[in-house]
Amino acid sequence: MNSRILVAAVLAASGCASVHYSKPYVLFAGEHNQRLQGVVAANIVSIDGERIPGGAQPPFPPGKRTVEVALPQTPGQSAPIMRTITIDAQPCTRYYIGARNVTTTGFEPVVGTTEPIKECH
Repeated sequence: MNSRILVAAVLAASGCASVHYSKPYVLFAGEHNQRLQGVVAANIVSIDGERIPGGAQPPFPPGKRTVEVALPQTPGQSAPIMRTITIDAQPCTRYYIGARNVTTTGFEPVVGTTEPIKECH
């Protein structure tokens, strides 16, 4: 599939049709680097109150973003715990969101890693 068609389909499906790829943008995804000590992937549920379908990575304008994530379940837990993290998202950056186990409070969301989005520049 042509990448422009795929981008248009993702934008239309995610409701982010107002964000254009001709302007700097940011992306958010679950952490994928399994070598990070104590950090596991978190499922992104919403960004700035906008629901994100599983696995989707719609673009957002740079700036402060509130990311709601579902943290990993622990034994005996009947439903995932939801937490938010505020990120001052820089242009042309992909943020990988993970969860770090903090013994006193359970899991807390963190930015595990970041990487530049080369095609954004």
